[in-house]
Amino acid sequence: MSHTFSDVTHAALDLDDQEREQLAGLLLKSLDHVDEIDRAWMEEAMRRYEAIRSGKARTLPHEEVVARLEARFG
Repeated sequence: MSHTFSDVTHAALDLDDQEREQLAGLLLKSLDHVDEIDRAWMEEAMRRYEAIRSGKARTLPHEEVVARLEARFG
């Protein structure tokens, strides 16, 4: 059975967020022209995104980050 790009795209967009994340990671890893550094950065970005999404990590507002850096190094 052959699927068109459109069929696959629509099916992928019907997946839940976690499944789409997994699919995106698998697709990126499958590209031969993506070098190891790009793969490593993508894996790190996906790891960080998942940590934030799951609540294991949290983000800080830009102003708070700058204030902390200025207090430490300023």
